[in-house]
Order: sequence, then C-alpha cells, then structure tokens
Amino acid sequence: MEKEIWKIVNFNSNYEVSNLGKLRNTKTKNVLKLRDNGHGYLVAHLYNKGKRKVEYIHRLVAYCFIPNIDNKEEVNHKDGDKSNNCVKNLEWVTKSENIKHSYKIGLREITEKQRQNAILQLSKITPEALLRGKLKSAETNKKKSTLEYMKNSLNQAKPIKCIELNKIFLCAFRVEQKLGIKKSAIHKAMNKKYKTCGGYHWIYIKNNHLSKT
Repeated sequence: MEKEIWKIVNFNSNYEVSNLGKLRNTKTKNVLKLRDNGHGYLVAHLYNKGKRKVEYIHRLVAYCFIPNIDNKEEVNHKDGDKSNNCVKNLEWVTKSENIKHSYKIGLREITEKQRQNAILQLSKITPEALLRGKLKSAETNKKKSTLEYMKNSLNQAKPIKCIELNKIFLCAFRVEQKLGIKKSAIHKAMNKKYKTCGGYHWIYIKNNHLSKT
C-alpha cells in the first residue's frame, strides 16, 4: 500500500491534502467529508478568514504534489475516473490535451456530424493546395493533426455488441466501465483469440446510428 503523505495547501494553511486525495483540517487533523459536485468531481468547502470557497480536490492534489513547469491550466484524470484523486492518477494538461484524452478513453462521443465534418475538411487539404500556398503551413499542420486525431479516434472507438445481453457499447473501455471486463480481453475476443469474454459473445457494430451504452 502506498504511504500517505500530507502537504499544507499553500493558499490556505488551514487545510492539508494528501497524495491519496484526502483533505483534512491542519489543526484538528480531522479528515473532511468530500461531496460530488453533480458532475463526478469531488469538492469541499474551505474556509479562510470567515470566507468560504469551493475547491476541487483533484486540483488541490495537483497544486501540492505535481510541478506545473509549463503552466498548463487543467488537471486530467488519467483513468477517466473523476473520483480517483490519487496523485499517480493526475497530470497537468492543456484544454486541448484534456479533450483529446476524453475522446481517446471513450468519455466523449464523436457525433456523426463531427465525423462527416472531419472527413469533409480532410478532403479539402490536398498536396496541390499546399504547394500553391493557399493554406499557411503552421495552421495547416495544426488543423490536419487535429482532424487526423479525430479520424483515428473514430476508428478506434468501434461500437461493440454483447449478444447475450443484447446491448451495444461505444467501445471496449465503456464495456470495462459498465461490466468490469478488461478492455484488453474484449479486444482479444474481437480478434478471435478467445471464443468468449466474460462469458459473453461480442461482435462489432457498423451502424453508428444505433443507440449505444
């Protein structure tokens, strides 16, 4: 078990936070009860000179334990679980990096309209256009990188159907979240290395208009 380390919150010395995502009063050492803000994030009310302020626990942990040498503005949960505020599960990221990560692990779904727009925009970027200088090189690379990433995410997040349960899941990561079956095992089952996975049979779904879990 990882050793718990406590550090005083630098902007409010009345409290200290641990590397395991806990918060306590500096003087009494009483651990505070955290609450869900309605969107999955754990928060707490911190008092300082009679004033109360709501603070996100994952940000407190990052402020105290993770250097932010590039001055990135957001804190990302690596495993996608917003309640897992252990320091090993957190990292400083830009807003763009945070959004890309959420698509990668299946927390965000790319809509059919976004899919079609991405394909349309990619089709407009041709070698001839680049040679004629119609698009600035830096802007083009950034745009192409983003669109390629979306396209790759679409290919990776293939909808999966469980035959026995008659349910469709957005991707293997979503199956792991809902049923506790490891996504690596799901992929092996889909690649015919296993006949079943978790006691179920699985198939890919090509019709992305179907309702997904």
